[in-house]
Amino acid sequence: MLIEKEKEIRNSLNEEQYFKMCSKFIYHSNKGNKFIDILNVYFDTPNHDIDKANMILRLRTINSQSPRLTLKVSKSLEESIEINQILKIKELKLLFANGTLPAGKIHETLKKNNIEINKINKRCELKTKRFETKINDCLLVIDKNNYSDIVDYDFEIEYRNKIEADELYKKILNEFNIEKSENYITKGRRALNTIK
Repeated sequence: MLIEKEKEIRNSLNEEQYFKMCSKFIYHSNKGNKFIDILNVYFDTPNHDIDKANMILRLRTINSQSPRLTLKVSKSLEESIEINQILKIKELKLLFANGTLPAGKIHETLKKNNIEINKINKRCELKTKRFETKINDCLLVIDKNNYSDIVDYDFEIEYRNKIEADELYKKILNEFNIEKSENYITKGRRALNTIK
């Protein structure tokens, strides 16, 4: 079980901005950075109780590695807590067959938030083609997302130092002529919103 605090700035992109950003950062990155394939499967109750509690429950597989169950608890627009748990094959089968969550911190957190655990089921899938590169103390992530026959693009800056992240964010917006996303909706919520 791993609990992480995540701080990130996010912004939407159009297709042209996405390709320009990828071209620039791939060209300038000599660190062997490459694209990562991510499959996110999102779970909720039929009444969207997890979403209403400002949380997202997902099962993430990166480049066909072992899937990780994550409960993402939003604290603010830029900050969230992620509770992660690696699942065994038997636990995966139970999760997909009838929404049975294994014991652990994720199960406990959902119960504390009055989520009806026995009503959780798969809601949607989101496939992401991701490029990431380190810039100073920040991680720049550029994503192409596919869900419910929709393709969209965004970037994220994961950070420890807010001032450094804000400077990088402004520089990227200016350089690629990107409009600031005032009411950004996370890719997970965008995917979940297509099935409401």
